[in-house]
Amino acid sequence: EREASSGCGKLVGPLLCGFPTSPKGISGFCNGFFWSSPTGFQEDVANSKPGAQIGSSVSAEGEHFVDRHRAELIQRVSMVDGVLDMLCGTVLDNEQYQSIRAERSNLEKMRKLYELMPSWNRVCKDQLYQVLKAKHKFLIEELEGK
Repeated sequence: EREASSGCGKLVGPLLCGFPTSPKGISGFCNGFFWSSPTGFQEDVANSKPGAQIGSSVSAEGEHFVDRHRAELIQRVSMVDGVLDMLCGTVLDNEQYQSIRAERSNLEKMRKLYELMPSWNRVCKDQLYQVLKAKHKFLIEELEGK
């Protein structure tokens, strides 16, 4: 079993084990790694099975919330570092995390985050959606009403 420290989670082979799991945790496959939700905050944030409908993350037309509201999220998400911290180790690897954090403004950080999205699957987008819901509750509620 090969271990590699990524700075934002511990990778053991293709399995992400940076956090302990609980019976209520979830798992999925994102960014080339199998992940399992940690106990605590992220367990509460992402509390359904991968592929299940999570809130209103996917419209009736099949477009994901983070795709549908791309422009508004890039413009309006503040405190991007907190969002990145929660995505690090599950959606973002250490190199991606550091690259985005190096950007100067929140706008630039969100644009850089969105540059990675074409390689993401539904599980990755659901993780971002849930983190945004937790960190920017009122913004997400407003956008969900549109």
